[in-house]
Amino acid sequence: MNIERSLLYQRILMFTLIVNSVAGVITDEVFDSLAMRNTIQLGVDAVFVMIGLLTLRRWVDLVPLALFIVIGYISSIKGNGLSIVFFANGSRDFISLLFIPPIIRYFNENEFRRQRFIRAFDRWLFLFLCLQFPTIIFQFLKYKAGDHVGGTLGNLNSGNISILIYLISFYLIRKRFDPDHFFYSLYQNKIYLILLLPTFLNETKVSLLFLLMYFGLLITIDRKFFIRMMYIFPAILVVLTVGIALYTHFTNQAEFDVTDPEFIENYLLVDPDEAEGGAKWEQSRNSIPDVPRFTKIIMIGWLEEENPGHLAMGYGVGQFKGGSTLELSGFSNEYDWLLSGSIPYLFHMMIQLGIIGMVWLVFILLINFGVFFHRCRIDYNIQLYILGLILIIMFYNDSLRYTFMMMPMMYMLINSYYSPKEAESEPNADASHQIN
Repeated sequence: MNIERSLLYQRILMFTLIVNSVAGVITDEVFDSLAMRNTIQLGVDAVFVMIGLLTLRRWVDLVPLALFIVIGYISSIKGNGLSIVFFANGSRDFISLLFIPPIIRYFNENEFRRQRFIRAFDRWLFLFLCLQFPTIIFQFLKYKAGDHVGGTLGNLNSGNISILIYLISFYLIRKRFDPDHFFYSLYQNKIYLILLLPTFLNETKVSLLFLLMYFGLLITIDRKFFIRMMYIFPAILVVLTVGIALYTHFTNQAEFDVTDPEFIENYLLVDPDEAEGGAKWEQSRNSIPDVPRFTKIIMIGWLEEENPGHLAMGYGVGQFKGGSTLELSGFSNEYDWLLSGSIPYLFHMMIQLGIIGMVWLVFILLINFGVFFHRCRIDYNIQLYILGLILIIMFYNDSLRYTFMMMPMMYMLINSYYSPKEAESEPNADASHQIN
């Protein structure tokens, strides 16, 4: 039997993505096995690397990979004395950045291939969105609001599932939305709004920012943007007020006030001098310590004072790995109280690869926003939504390391400026690349 290579890649990729997206809840509720979830993730990583290597052919993908190997080798092995095995295992955290963009670009090489992939991927995105509704309601009724309400991604993914629900819903409604008839178009596409409701059943406070971005960026960015905003903004405020009311009701919080000192202390910031003692006290009670996000970022400077010479290139790749099969590094073992809990991506990058790693990350993002390409058509709304999302993630969590997050994000981002080439639109364009 003959099969087009691109179709084979697509089928393997879609199957792997589906497994990656639902394995969490299955391993939690059916098998109650974190080890099984980790094993499945290892297999998922292997498939993404394999397809990524098979589709890796452009300088925009080869250069970031080469730079990562060089920077990672110098930081991890030369600079911090970590083993090659430790570096290789830690590199799994960067699979989504390194291998998903070339896969998406591969499917965009040919218009027939691209359209076939879009049809399949969009169908899966809608199905994924629908699956979250009953799954999250079940988790909420069983566990109440909290980390367990992670949808099909499973426990400890409440933040990630909220990010994905808003991102996917925004993308799908954006493709069908008429900004000149804003309210009527919302009504026509109400299914995508209904599918946002599960995000109010967990304690993901940042969902309120996503809600604001969602409605604000449905307005087309053109010369009429501010005129449209004048009569739509009051409605956005109403939606945001209703969203806050739903959030406080379902999470049993009497009041949601970001200026409240207790909220700031518990959720964002504590005195760095008190952070270590508090975290180690939590450990003594067999609880997972979770130093507030902003405190972790501030403590990058404190770590530099404790361990001079690491600000530029970090402490090596893999500091957030190990502990099960591989042993923790000396740094991870000493500062396990700081490396646990919620990890802002800025902290994630600075700890492993330092300032140079952040420059490398910005370079990758510029590539995938199409800065180095000739862009005939740009969907600024999608690009601004994803840019805002990435900026929030920098201070919120480490979801950019997950393939289930980066696959839809890169798919939407790269397609936001892609211009199809009519010369490559023939259905038989892959005929010379068949596998027997």
